Amino acid sequence: IIRDYIGFEDLHALICCCMQYAKNNFYDVVSQAPISKFDLLNAFQDRFGLKYSIDKQMHESSPTGLKKCYYSKSQKTKELGFEPKYKSLDLLIATTMNMDLA
Repeated sequence: IIRDYIGFEDLHALICCCMQYAKNNFYDVVSQAPISKFDLLNAFQDRFGLKYSIDKQMHESSPTGLKKCYYSKSQKTKELGFEPKYKSLDLLIATTMNMDLA
């Protein structure tokens, strides 16, 4: 499964581009790069010592059907001059490092 995550800085930049250049239209919010579930787990294992296990008997289900990709491949925001600053992994690592769990 691959997902895309965007942070407030990129979201703010996209909103500003839309306010300045967009007409009545729609745009998918995207980061520089999405990340797969296992790439994310492995990165967190390497960076933070995350321990996890996979239950191979678990069966995935979804009311709308199983999907491998939960992100947009649209490049339409480039028409507005928007270029995401962060990759999903960079954002998730930075967010995790800045979390105050106290």
